[in-house]
Amino acid sequence: MDKLLVLDIGGTFIKSATWNGKLSDVKETPTPQTYEEFVSTIKELIKEVEPISGIGISFAGQLDSKTGMKYLGGTLRYLDNTNLIEMFNKEFGLKAALENDSKSATLAEMQSGCLVGVDNSISIVLGTGVGGTVVVNGEILNGSSLVAGELSFLSTDINAPIEFAYLAGQLCSTTGLIQLVEEKTGQTDLNGKKIFKQLEEGNDIVKECIQTFAKRVAWLIYNFSFITNPDVIAIGGGVSNQDVLIDMIREEVNNYIEATPIRLKAPEIRVCEYKNSANLIGAGINYLKHYGLDISDFEK
Repeated sequence: MDKLLVLDIGGTFIKSATWNGKLSDVKETPTPQTYEEFVSTIKELIKEVEPISGIGISFAGQLDSKTGMKYLGGTLRYLDNTNLIEMFNKEFGLKAALENDSKSATLAEMQSGCLVGVDNSISIVLGTGVGGTVVVNGEILNGSSLVAGELSFLSTDINAPIEFAYLAGQLCSTTGLIQLVEEKTGQTDLNGKKIFKQLEEGNDIVKECIQTFAKRVAWLIYNFSFITNPDVIAIGGGVSNQDVLIDMIREEVNNYIEATPIRLKAPEIRVCEYKNSANLIGAGINYLKHYGLDISDFEK
């Protein structure tokens, strides 16, 4: 088997690379806004790296990795309710395999990252929203509606309406942290880097906001400790690089665990090893799993 083309399809960019156990030819291409432009873009990406054996795809949203059906989610609404495995075969004459972006990242961590040998885990990606993947007995849990692990849609307040502003995808995301700091300080145009720089400079208001944010994330972890009882929580996303935040989350989780009236072992909190490349690597691994292949098949 030759190399694969792997794609991480986002709302702003399509990240692409070739993969044969290692990534090469990594690039970003603006995401097309119509179906016709999408087909043209993928054809050009294929042409640039031929010959390839197939295409592994990482995509946000509600999808069925077994059948290749993409239902909802993400910003490419022109691909909603489309079987992407069939579509890629028809348009490009190549085999394809599809997986949710958070699950793709988890596959990469399970293969050779922070989740190697871990049977029960939850991956939490803190970004614009909150991505998640639940692993039970070594298998990724999808659920009857294919939304297991979609942490963004968890409700955190019984008295709040089911609107995104009150869900975990807002309150426990980097977006929510930025909003919290802006509300408390009156600042605008903030991002994660600016916020943690102010923490380093000794801004007590910012520190209080980050502590509140850590409690929110810890609350999610605490609740999941009673649902799947994971051994490890893997945290990803840009803010996962901030050791001070990870330490705060660990401390808050331990505080919740110690306060519980039953014997409960706190899950080990780890930082994801793969950063921007996780979805691409996971797309390749999922392709191999989908077609019953192994990394060693690249050499055959």
